[in-house]
Amino acid sequence: LRAYYVTYKDERIGGNARLGISAGENDKFWFTYKFEQVNIFDVKTDASDLIKSAEGLNSISSLTTQWIEDTRDSIFFNTKSGFRYSASFEYAGGILLGDNNFTKYILDGSWYFQNFWEFVLAIHIGAGYATGFGDTPSVPFYEKFFVGGTDTVRGYGERALSPMDSSNVAIGGNFMAYGNIEQRFPIYGPFMGTLFFDFGRAWNSPTDFDIGNVTTSVGLGLRLMLGGALLIRLDYGWGFSKEAPPNGMFHFNIGNIF
Repeated sequence: LRAYYVTYKDERIGGNARLGISAGENDKFWFTYKFEQVNIFDVKTDASDLIKSAEGLNSISSLTTQWIEDTRDSIFFNTKSGFRYSASFEYAGGILLGDNNFTKYILDGSWYFQNFWEFVLAIHIGAGYATGFGDTPSVPFYEKFFVGGTDTVRGYGERALSPMDSSNVAIGGNFMAYGNIEQRFPIYGPFMGTLFFDFGRAWNSPTDFDIGNVTTSVGLGLRLMLGGALLIRLDYGWGFSKEAPPNGMFHFNIGNIF
């Protein structure tokens, strides 16, 4: 998997093994071991020292434990009732070896309410915290949290609501919080629509959190369900902070935002 940014490129090669254990009708525990080689390359001369210091090959060996409780009546976009909660803890490095030692804690919740005919109010909130330990007390920037764009806060560029370096390149935060509120409704056949309100940001640490700089946006979207399972997602959002394009932003993706 490769990603291209303004001052560097990121290539990831690896895999994971996953085991799930049921703990009742709606609860499940997942255990995931991941090994990944992250290559930061083609670093530009004007890149920040943080990015230059990460140049080269870095290995990540981690184990993630996740609990999920899911009572939704459908896992697709046509969900009308129920909720989904999840909490995960990732431990990387240490006794698992690898080049970086860090832990990540992520909480996520979604709720669905059928409020009129086929109209559904869907609410999603997510938060995460990461910290390093041992001889790598700083979490590598490529493992931090990034907010802004198609799957977090629409109406902004990808990663635009994350801490930036001196070159205005996103370097991620150790803490994030964001949410999405959607009013979903049928249009015709496989076509559905949504009106949304998004909010959130990533910060360097939880102590930097300030409700006054939580960025918001509004917008509308079109959904096309193919074969009962494949969802095409088109969104247009307008942000209310300086990071947002003045005329809004178009987003395209496959799969639901939550």
